[in-house]
Amino acid sequence: MDYPKVKVCLDTSEDMFTQLALVNKTAVNKLEEFEGLISQRPDLLTKCIIFVQTMEYGEKLQKILVRYSDKYHTYYADDEKIKRWKTTVH
Repeated sequence: MDYPKVKVCLDTSEDMFTQLALVNKTAVNKLEEFEGLISQRPDLLTKCIIFVQTMEYGEKLQKILVRYSDKYHTYYADDEKIKRWKTTVH
């Protein structure tokens, strides 16, 4: 399996908790659980928003989503679509 690479920096307890949260938010077993859920309840994908911590994790999620639906869009913080949207909103 391809596990997330996490730089361990434990200068403070806040750093430690931040690193632990990143591991939890990018856990591979969550993808497996997600697929198990939507394989039984694909209706959950209707009009839903899914947030991910990293683009890399989102790409892994997309590999699962495409098996159940092709009706989704991606938006990442560094995505040009988001940058254009931010400039039109202000």
